[in-house]
Amino acid sequence: MNVFHPIRLILITIITLFTVYTGVGIYSVVEVSSIGQTLIRSSFTTVAVMTFCIGTLVLWFRPDENASRLFFLFCFVFSLFHLPVIIFPLPFTAHPPLWQFYIYVIQRVGLVLSAFLFAVLFYRFPSPPITPAYLKNAKRILTGLGIIDALFVGVTIILGSNAIFDTQILGSVFGSSYYWHTYVTGWVIWILTGLGIWSGIYFIAWNYKRQPDMEIRSQLRWVMWGAGIGFGTSGLLFLMDLFFDLDPIWNIGYLGMVALPVSFAFAIFKYRLMDVDLIIKRSLVYGVLTGLIILLFLGISTSMAWLVTRFTGSDHELVPIITTVILVYLFNPLRQEAQNLVNRTIYRHRIAYQQAIAQLTEKLQGAIEIDTLQAMLVDQLRQALQLSHVRLWLRSPYSREFVSDDGAFFQPNEAFINWLIDVDYPTRIVELRKLNFCGVHPEEVKHLRPQDITLCVPLIANSNVVGMLNLGATHQGRNFIADDLDLLHQLGRQAALALGYARLHAEVAVQMRLQQELEIAHQIQVGLLPSHSPHIAGCQVAGASIAATQVGGDFYDFVTFSDNTQRLGVIIGDVAGKGIPGALIMATTRSVFRAQASEKMIPVDVVNATRRWIAPDLQKGMFVAAGYFLVDTNDHQLTYALAGVPYPLLIRDGVCQELPATQFRLPFSNLKTRDYDQTTFTLKAGDVIVLTTDGLEDAMNPQREPYSIHRLISLLETHDASATADDILQYILDDVEAFIGDTDPFDDVTVVVIKIE
Repeated sequence: MNVFHPIRLILITIITLFTVYTGVGIYSVVEVSSIGQTLIRSSFTTVAVMTFCIGTLVLWFRPDENASRLFFLFCFVFSLFHLPVIIFPLPFTAHPPLWQFYIYVIQRVGLVLSAFLFAVLFYRFPSPPITPAYLKNAKRILTGLGIIDALFVGVTIILGSNAIFDTQILGSVFGSSYYWHTYVTGWVIWILTGLGIWSGIYFIAWNYKRQPDMEIRSQLRWVMWGAGIGFGTSGLLFLMDLFFDLDPIWNIGYLGMVALPVSFAFAIFKYRLMDVDLIIKRSLVYGVLTGLIILLFLGISTSMAWLVTRFTGSDHELVPIITTVILVYLFNPLRQEAQNLVNRTIYRHRIAYQQAIAQLTEKLQGAIEIDTLQAMLVDQLRQALQLSHVRLWLRSPYSREFVSDDGAFFQPNEAFINWLIDVDYPTRIVELRKLNFCGVHPEEVKHLRPQDITLCVPLIANSNVVGMLNLGATHQGRNFIADDLDLLHQLGRQAALALGYARLHAEVAVQMRLQQELEIAHQIQVGLLPSHSPHIAGCQVAGASIAATQVGGDFYDFVTFSDNTQRLGVIIGDVAGKGIPGALIMATTRSVFRAQASEKMIPVDVVNATRRWIAPDLQKGMFVAAGYFLVDTNDHQLTYALAGVPYPLLIRDGVCQELPATQFRLPFSNLKTRDYDQTTFTLKAGDVIVLTTDGLEDAMNPQREPYSIHRLISLLETHDASATADDILQYILDDVEAFIGDTDPFDDVTVVVIKIE
């Protein structure tokens, strides 16, 4: 709070002067001997102090709002009307000193202007006029009343000065200037005051009658009761004293005027009158309440002493002592009951929902399921604050996208994310106009301020935006005060942490479940690969497949024929996809290959038939590279058809070379392609055929260099001619492992070695 705000500095000066005047008045109350003057001064002092204090509180906490300034101006001018009665004996002399005259003018001007401000105040409260006709008439009434009041102030000063200095400036026209000053202006005062009061009553009654909003009618109802009690009791006592010459004891009835500022104060505390959102702690209210009780006890003590003196004719010294002891005994119980009444009437709902928010904060710490946490946060917050709507937006941990609890989503720019981090405090939707100055696109602001949203609560954890809460209006129409914002800020911090932990828990649970699924898929895939190499007369065979991830997309298999032990079918393939999707396609392709190879003896027929079965199930962008090789050791021939796999390598007499390629060798896909063809090559004893997938050639070392087919050819040309198929396979795998080092495998590696005996 900026104490050096210009309005607050002016307010401090006014408070100081008013305190001095009030102190003089209280001192004069103690010094005077007339019980009538004591009662009227006590009543006037109480009304003036309470009115001034209430207006000061409103302006102190909301110095920039026109509504609070207008309310303070009314309270201040109304308090000035009481100053002459507080300070000076009654009645005034015919020729008072000049300084006393100016205080006297302040009283008259204060009475008229306070009535005028009373009318203006109720013209502005609680909302703009309802109909154009009402607006037009109200402005005419207020304009005319203001002009008349301004003329009256000038005439009062002129006539008063004429009377003070005993001059006859206007005597030739009006006769005795003091006569006109005392009586004529006195009647004018009451006429203008009555016009102002009745105008204000007309405005508030008309607005109450035409106002459809029940919440605003509740505010108006309290102020109407206060105005009725205040002006009713004072006006009734004035008329009764005018016609019946009442006993001075009835002057205490002027205290009924306190009902006017008290009703405003109650509406401010309970309904946030004129949208003046006061930051008032209960301790402050309790302090004011205690002061009022003390003033009440002093008034009771003085009245009892006066009554005893009046009816007994003597002043008993024991009476004040006995009265004081009784009042001290009753003070604490009465104060406690008054505080309980304040809690029940003003703070009951606030205390209830503050406790509900505290309980919700504790519950958030124990929730780990993100869906449960979201539902709890939205539902219980709506119930605790009695809100019309609560919308929870969660930010994706991988992008700027926000998704709400009802499925809506939007993706703001970086400026909006930075604004949430910088604000990190509940912000009223009406203040979102500031977003225009921080680069936030207007379309993004629309997601924050629909008609049913009044407050935005950022959810920030460790300087990261987890999401935000958008809160709708309360069912009572109550605005959020500073205490509410502090509680919501703490709740937002706890909710952000809880949501972060819940999201982490969900991710860990997903990872664990996926790990279990991958482990199962890995076991299934391992079970689909050959557990051992087949024994074929005239050749040796060995194979291995190393997955880059836990579940790979490469596969190989051997097909033996019961009617011919000198023939061996070899299937090798690579699915463009890792993980479970790749494993499923791999398993399907392997099964189809085996089924077709058992029925057809020609490799190209096996490949073409397999493509016709597999291609329709492949999604767009998914490919399957495969090859089928048929080894016949009786005829010493190798026949093969290729569909995207690398060329087979032949090692003969220490020289390694690629075997001839087929004419068409594109991988399987969902695109329409031509049929494949095949190639036949004659083998001799000692030949070694090496089949691989492209994962071997693409393997990377730490320097991001590929293994390449040339390195493999050079390696194979250095192998021992007496090495078995298993030895050659292990020789290749060891070299690949040494090459890549600690680098994570880029792709699956599959190798099959066939050695002709």
